[in-house]
Amino acid sequence: MKGSELLLVDIDDETSTRSNFGFLNKKYHVTLPVCALLFFVFVTSVIAITFASLYMNDLRVCNPNLKEIKNIKRRSISDNLLFRQPYPNNALPFVKPKENSKTNNDLPPLGPTNCVNPLDQTEPWKRYRLPTTVFPIEQKLQLDLPHLSTTNDNFTGTATIILKIQSNTYDIILHEVGLYFTSISVKFNYNSTTLPIDCYFQYPETEMLVIHLKERLIANELYELKIVYSRQLSIHGTGLFENEFYNDDYGQDKSKMLITHFQPVHARSAFPCFDEPSFKTEFELSVIHYNDTTILTNWIESESFYQDGRYITEFQTTPPISSSLLAFTMFQTDDFQYESITTQNILERPVTIRLWARKKYFSNPNISYVKDPLDMMKKLFESLQTYFNEVTTAIIHDKIDILAIPEYPSEATPNWGFIIFTEDSLLHNKLTTSENNQQNIALLIAKQFAEFWYGGMVSFRWWDELWFQEAIGNYLKYRGVDGAYPEWNIYNQFITEEMIPVMFDDGLTSSHPVIKSVNTPTEIDELFDRIETSKATAILRMAEYYMERYSNISFNMRHVLNLFFLNATFDFLNAQVFYDQFQIGPWSGQEFFESWFQQANYPIVSAQIRQENGTNDVYLYLTQSRYFLNNEPYYDLYPTNRFNYTWLIPLICSFGNDSTTIVRSIAFKDRESKIKLDSWYKYVHCDEDFSGYYLMDYDSTNWEELANVMINGNTQLNELNRAQIIHNVFMDARAEHDSYMAVRQITQYMLLGRENDYLPWRALATHVYQMLDILEFEATFAKVEEYFRLVIQNTYTKNQDSLWIEGNNHTQELLKNTIIRFACRLQLQACIQKSSEQWDLAFSSMLSETALNPVPPHARATVYITHFKNTYNDSEWIQVDSNYHTIDDRQERLLLLTAMTQSRQPWHLYYLLLEEANNNRNRDMNLLRTLTLISLNPVGRELAWYYYRHNWNDLQTENDKTNVRLGQLLIDITATFEDEFHLLQLVDFFSSLPGTNANLNSHYLSLERATANFIWIVDRKDDMEEAFELDKVKLLK
Repeated sequence: MKGSELLLVDIDDETSTRSNFGFLNKKYHVTLPVCALLFFVFVTSVIAITFASLYMNDLRVCNPNLKEIKNIKRRSISDNLLFRQPYPNNALPFVKPKENSKTNNDLPPLGPTNCVNPLDQTEPWKRYRLPTTVFPIEQKLQLDLPHLSTTNDNFTGTATIILKIQSNTYDIILHEVGLYFTSISVKFNYNSTTLPIDCYFQYPETEMLVIHLKERLIANELYELKIVYSRQLSIHGTGLFENEFYNDDYGQDKSKMLITHFQPVHARSAFPCFDEPSFKTEFELSVIHYNDTTILTNWIESESFYQDGRYITEFQTTPPISSSLLAFTMFQTDDFQYESITTQNILERPVTIRLWARKKYFSNPNISYVKDPLDMMKKLFESLQTYFNEVTTAIIHDKIDILAIPEYPSEATPNWGFIIFTEDSLLHNKLTTSENNQQNIALLIAKQFAEFWYGGMVSFRWWDELWFQEAIGNYLKYRGVDGAYPEWNIYNQFITEEMIPVMFDDGLTSSHPVIKSVNTPTEIDELFDRIETSKATAILRMAEYYMERYSNISFNMRHVLNLFFLNATFDFLNAQVFYDQFQIGPWSGQEFFESWFQQANYPIVSAQIRQENGTNDVYLYLTQSRYFLNNEPYYDLYPTNRFNYTWLIPLICSFGNDSTTIVRSIAFKDRESKIKLDSWYKYVHCDEDFSGYYLMDYDSTNWEELANVMINGNTQLNELNRAQIIHNVFMDARAEHDSYMAVRQITQYMLLGRENDYLPWRALATHVYQMLDILEFEATFAKVEEYFRLVIQNTYTKNQDSLWIEGNNHTQELLKNTIIRFACRLQLQACIQKSSEQWDLAFSSMLSETALNPVPPHARATVYITHFKNTYNDSEWIQVDSNYHTIDDRQERLLLLTAMTQSRQPWHLYYLLLEEANNNRNRDMNLLRTLTLISLNPVGRELAWYYYRHNWNDLQTENDKTNVRLGQLLIDITATFEDEFHLLQLVDFFSSLPGTNANLNSHYLSLERATANFIWIVDRKDDMEEAFELDKVKLLK
């Protein structure tokens, strides 16, 4: 075992083990003079050690509760001390740093056993939430940062916090992680009297610092806490860390920057603070740095002056914000530059939006990758500002800084006034970027801006309310983009881009309610998934839709979301105020939302028209039950709740005959219900406009009638309804509520070429891709692929010429992209041939380096991927890999990387992963992204899985075990596991690991997905093969 990994409990075992060296195992006889000499040496050593320990008493470590230490999980020496001082400069544990060889008189005694006055018997530092006895009003933070050209990775800081005492107390308790303190003082604010500190100590389990005073702090008085400290830069992409990159295409001009990533709970690792969302305070930042560097942060610079060979740059005081929203960066001035655009805030004052990027993106006079993002930002900011037209407080006063950097722990982080993006997620030129990518970029920008309002000015108090902020922010991003680009029809695309995918996740037993208990930092890190965002947003959309339809009045969600800003500024979200604005049919907003937010999964509603026995009375019979992808799951994380898994379900159902269609609104709250109808109808269709977050199930006759309606012209079912029917029939068949024969019936109209709208095709493609990815290694794959190839064939053939020509209608370009990608994925020969022709044109332009790429943006991804999936040309792959590093267009680079990872030649994938991504990750290739892309390739899946397992420790060391990206990577790699062999591999891998922080949930999810895939194939294989038998399809045609 390596030295840094040596466990405390192993020390005795290792030192008591007899040596393997023979001479140490021999017995020796010692004479009396020798014994006397040894005794003298022993006594002298004891005396020397005693004096040395007194001399170094500022390094004492107090462990008042040894029983508590024994109960701590086995950890390395450097982490296994309950109360300790971190060690600077990479010093070894128990080795005294030279610069601190003397007692520091500015520090009070360390450790609770050194306290003279008794400590609080309730021990609030052992709870994960801070006590509310002390509240920060203002925090001044001065940082002294090292020069970027040195190897010094230490920085120092001075945190001065003005505190208001809420109730009498002897203790100031706040957060810190890994800080080394050199001075701590507390003053009474009015007369600057320094108060004596009894002792202080750190409690690593809750990441808290406790400062115990000799005098009681008086309620309603102000005090000043000043802490001088130092720390090493983080190596995990959290807190304040170093980010390396290259300025050239050849990996020669290496540079680096310092940047922060404080969300959700990592500000405490850069400075002492009250690192909880309810402790909002004003921040005043100043940075000591060298004159060849630039500092950016949330608010605008107030002044910068030269002193002692360096600059001190001070920034304006922020409004009250939580510590996780503070952000700053320092980079070499020569590495970055910016372009700006001006808009106005609500007070009609100018606001400058500055987009910072590496200089290489400004050097080409013929093409810009900065101008289009800037224009997009202006439109989106103005759109959201219009949405909040009732708010009279300016959300931003002077400037918004946007920084695009090569790598970052997330695609974007919405620090109020200072947003950090990765280059891939932002920089683009709309002439070379597909409509899909333009939408994704716009939605990402809009989400960051929306969190200026919900997240910055108004925020949540504790992490169990994060869902509320995320749901509103996610909802607002669609409204913001819809306001800026109404021709995109983006609001309706929520159902295909977010709701359908999250319903797969939420159909598993490893899912969870939107609202759940959150306490520890680990649980906080686990919060950021699609349940809190996409599911919660879908429920908000459902409430908005049915509020309006049930009441027959125009419901103003905009006014509801403006309410939080009308009576208070920089305040907190209140779910009850939000609930009170709703009345969905007979249910209050609170009743409705609680039934959806407090239950895991979602309902499936069975609807059947039946005639009462012995009478002419016709009824609609409704039943609701909890939906699982596996109809009979093996375990349930949430087996019961106070609602007994019944939901308050708003239904709008249409009933149809040959010539008549009626619509009825139904408020369905019981397990079963029957509703009398005025006459017999051939079919019923519920969930109008795909507005509900639930599934519908019908009998085989009803599915057949719906299929006939769509075959006969679709006039009774709009685009949203057709997408909803397609989604429902696939989900019902997956869980054995219906046969795959119903899927075949519903998709017949598409086979006949009678679908011309985007959303139904997008819904179909999503489900078929999901099926084929899992079936790739199964015999059933061929029949499923062959059937859906027939479904797309007529539509592709009929529109073949126009599909490959660039147009100017946004939604039509989305439709073209979907049809081309679907046809080529299903190996339609005409599509593959056309892709090959288009690739030849693209490759020629790539080689010339001057010619424009003639392939239209909406088709490029399909052309590149299809070519590499169907070719074995080594020289082309090598040439593309070489050119990849020299292309400035970030969107084009991402397309090429995706295409290269889909090669069917394993040596290409091996080289790309181990030689490129693994060795050159700081240059221009993200390792985790490359692993994800390779795992999507049936040939590369095993390579990615092998790399993940055998490099797990290294991945954790580099990315930190709390990094949720490692968990998401596991989910991505194992998404298509479908047999017992891979299930056993998963179990074996997990059994060798501890419960690793924020990635534990990903273990459950990946294991359940693999189990669900296996059971699905075993149970549904025969049904799929019968339903998609091509001879039967031809008979129907």
